[in-house]
Amino acid sequence: MRNRGSTVGWPIAIDGSIGSERHGTWANGLAHSRVKLRLTKGAHIVVSRLRLPVSDTIVMTEGKRILFAIPWGERTIIGTTDTDYDGPIDRVFAEDGEIKYLLGVANRFFPRRI
Repeated sequence: MRNRGSTVGWPIAIDGSIGSERHGTWANGLAHSRVKLRLTKGAHIVVSRLRLPVSDTIVMTEGKRILFAIPWGERTIIGTTDTDYDGPIDRVFAEDGEIKYLLGVANRFFPRRI
């Protein structure tokens, strides 16, 4: 079985009896793909654990959505948004509105402002 790395371009050899192609959000860009996906992006922010000292993962609800706060070493990850995206896949970033949204939800769940 031979494959060409989609992000780096060099051929790689894979030993195995079963092969599977997985492209995720890039599937729509493949001419032979029948998969129709809606391209989305998920934004996360990372804050100092001193600002949001959680010891376990916390799930926060916002309408029908869930967000989380996950401890990660000396930091806490807050996420995630799930918004449609139609820009270039090599220029994805968190927009101001997404950051404000994540901070707003976290600030409603935790008495100390982040």
